[in-house]
Amino acid sequence: MFEDAATGTRITLSGDTFRLYLRSIRSIGIDDLRAVEEHCINRVYNTVSHFIRFTGGGQVRFVIGPTGELLELSGQGVRISLRDGTALHFGPYLARS
Repeated sequence: MFEDAATGTRITLSGDTFRLYLRSIRSIGIDDLRAVEEHCINRVYNTVSHFIRFTGGGQVRFVIGPTGELLELSGQGVRISLRDGTALHFGPYLARS
């Protein structure tokens, strides 16, 4: 587990599954919309939960709080990148040959 109390960042890994907690995220994007197989959105109280499944089996879940903050992000078999410290982008993990 990695934790930075000053920024509120916490990352846990278990095999190919991760959980990520960040306070600084302002946007979330998908690298290639053609790779999205399923996208479900649920509103629960003041939060919005997203589940995205990519072609080939990768998946990601995230929860956005009432003021737009990223409350939780977890995934399995996905590629994730942080751009400019505030934008998360992800897509299906592509194995290297």
